[in-house]
Amino acid sequence: GDSAETPRFVETVARRGYRFIAPVEIVGARNNATPETPTGPSPDAGKDWRKDPALMERRYSRRWPVLLAGILAVAAIALSIVWLDTRQRPSALPDLRERRLTANPPENAVNEGTISPDGKYLAYSDQKGLHLKLIQSGETLDIPQPEAPAPARATWWPNGWFPDSTKFLAVGYDARGRASGWVISALGGPPRKLRDDAHPYAVSPDGTMIAFGTGHAFLRDREIWLMNAQSGEARKLVSGSEDDSFFWAAWSPNGQRVAYERYHRTPDRLACSIETTDLKGSGPTLLLSDPRLCDPAIHFLWLPGDRFLYTRLEPERLGRYTNLWEITVDAKNGEPVSKPRRITNWEEAHVAIPGATSNGKQLAVTRVGNQGHVYVSELEVVGQRFKEPRRLTLDESNDFPSAWTPDSRAVVFRSNRNGTWDIFKQALDQDAAELVVSGPDYKDWPVVSPDGSWILYLSTVSRGPNASSAVGRAASASTPVRVMRVPISGGAPQLLLEGRGIDHLACARSPATRCVFSEETPDRKQLIFTAFEPSQGTRREFTRANLNQPVTTYGWDVSPDGSHLAFAQSGDRQGRIQILPLAGGPAREINVRGWNGLSRLYWAGDGKALLVTANEAENVLLRVDMEGRAQVVWQHKGTTSWNYEGTAGVPSPNGRYLAVLGYTTDSNMWLLENY
Repeated sequence: GDSAETPRFVETVARRGYRFIAPVEIVGARNNATPETPTGPSPDAGKDWRKDPALMERRYSRRWPVLLAGILAVAAIALSIVWLDTRQRPSALPDLRERRLTANPPENAVNEGTISPDGKYLAYSDQKGLHLKLIQSGETLDIPQPEAPAPARATWWPNGWFPDSTKFLAVGYDARGRASGWVISALGGPPRKLRDDAHPYAVSPDGTMIAFGTGHAFLRDREIWLMNAQSGEARKLVSGSEDDSFFWAAWSPNGQRVAYERYHRTPDRLACSIETTDLKGSGPTLLLSDPRLCDPAIHFLWLPGDRFLYTRLEPERLGRYTNLWEITVDAKNGEPVSKPRRITNWEEAHVAIPGATSNGKQLAVTRVGNQGHVYVSELEVVGQRFKEPRRLTLDESNDFPSAWTPDSRAVVFRSNRNGTWDIFKQALDQDAAELVVSGPDYKDWPVVSPDGSWILYLSTVSRGPNASSAVGRAASASTPVRVMRVPISGGAPQLLLEGRGIDHLACARSPATRCVFSEETPDRKQLIFTAFEPSQGTRREFTRANLNQPVTTYGWDVSPDGSHLAFAQSGDRQGRIQILPLAGGPAREINVRGWNGLSRLYWAGDGKALLVTANEAENVLLRVDMEGRAQVVWQHKGTTSWNYEGTAGVPSPNGRYLAVLGYTTDSNMWLLENY
């Protein structure tokens, strides 16, 4: 009878089994006395039991009860596991039918897809572009790129179809991450642009209106608008304060209401809900409110029969996984009239549901399995080019690099391979990693102290499946955070200092002694940088940086000599990096020519360049010199923006190596029936 979501006795560890978590204590001494046993040699001593049938019978008759007890114990354990599994993890619908629609390899992962209302076509995109598949025959056609203006190196995300199944909506992102809305015909021809700065989500049941998101908020869209499908005339439907953002939209079957997701941030938490409103934007009603809706890619559909399908995060803390749920809704007022019901029970997958047939009997979903790994690249002899990276961590878990040992021989990273987020290090010439620190707490941002004797890291009780995402940061701005240290060779962790909302660590290298952490102000308009000494834990604020409103992600690092701090944020559309002197004085800016959407960054080993992540959805890694000249170091092919941390490149202290965060992604389309 233990709860699956808040277990008291046994918790499920994904892909591994079960862990007993209840506290145990000794409540009394046990009498260990045993009956006296005869001493002296056995009467069978010295006899060859293989040649004496009677002796063989006596020998095995004594062992048989022990063997039988062992068999019964194993059977009991197996039955207990089955019973616990059925009690803790609700089964999917017994008659649910699943059929795979695409078979893309990891090198060409599917972004997203949507089924036509008549069930004949599947529109989907992958790393090679847009495609249209005839579901019955399996024939696939490539959709040509726009004639002009073409979004160079565009990434496409197909959304809703028009009710006559002749065309569908799509979002196109250009190389700089700028979004635009498009209409694509199933009858042939290139895409036709609707407007810039638009995320078209769904077409009304009569085909006359399009619901879309626009504007930049702290997460996703600033507002939801309605557009006339013929004239292009648009009007605002839903908006909020600077602490509100919106994502996705779904029409009611009668076309009189629109559902959307609202993210509302406060100093203490992030509230996530699905609301509905009439076409005037008045009388919004609350449909669902749940922390497990706090994911930047929750999807939902409003089907005939007042069925409302949506995705929801799993409670598992070790990954960003979702499953499909259903609730019944009153189409007149948009209020719930039933309790949520689970439909799928997929493990370690993220699910998107942009489309269903008009009768609601067939549903096309994108099912994504994603894992981060540590890759290592070596600098070529000539120039600043790195060789093709090789994978260092060979396990099937999430591994995220963030530092090197001082001798540049091993990478420090965090991993969930043991069922909790723990810290490891792995030498370049080894196939296995060495555990540095473990435990039930959530561990993040491991770095090495300037003298090389300590690994410092951030520790919280729990930060949920989105701790590293923009959603997770917004939700945990006031979370108590501890800065811990542990000997680099392993040992007991020690508390250095505590604070609220600390979200990043970095350290200079010897002979410098300074480490730095950052924390957002309560109004999220500034980032406070505080220096501290790892040997003492004393701290001192030394500078602040203004945060763009909105901002999605940001990154910063301390130069190797401890004299400067580099800071970039993806909300800056001009591709700027700020260089802040730690000893005081004016800051300067580096304009990265031809790039924006900059996020995570690290100083090169010689302090003369930066390794910067650009366009997080495309996993582009740049080397940027102090004059703003950028060179593409690596782009991980075949991955999608379902990668919840994006790529990153961590240079070794000697400048010879680069530890890269890369992904293996299994993403394909599936058809569901009888749900």
